[in-house]
Amino acid sequence: MRLYRTRGFANSGANSFSFIAALNIALFAQVFVSAGWAQAQDACKEQQSYIPVSREQLLKRAVHRVPPNDPLINNGVVDATVVVEVFVDAAGKVVCTSVVGTAHPLLSSISRKAAENWRFKPIKRSGRAVPMRGEIVFHIVR
Repeated sequence: MRLYRTRGFANSGANSFSFIAALNIALFAQVFVSAGWAQAQDACKEQQSYIPVSREQLLKRAVHRVPPNDPLINNGVVDATVVVEVFVDAAGKVVCTSVVGTAHPLLSSISRKAAENWRFKPIKRSGRAVPMRGEIVFHIVR
């Protein structure tokens, strides 16, 4: 059995499972699972009025940050920037996310999952916490 190396993975002949195949399977699973999410998120955006905040203000209000992390991107060479728009309720929890612009669907999904776990200090208007929205920029370099 002859072993050869491709993009950091050891493969052995016809029985090998390539990085591209794993990436395609993961991508299909992400798209399949998130298909129902699109409608729920659109409805979430319409239910409340969110106060827009700048990227800098949003980062200052972050009390818990989670970086995008996935075994598939840790094994490959990735250099990308993904911008995720987040909708935060009055309690500081992210309730909706959407990717702004274009990015690889797998990176988009990983970034959205990371953004969903962020927590923020709420903005107060007239002494009451109000929902806000803003953008988180993830620079993914592995």
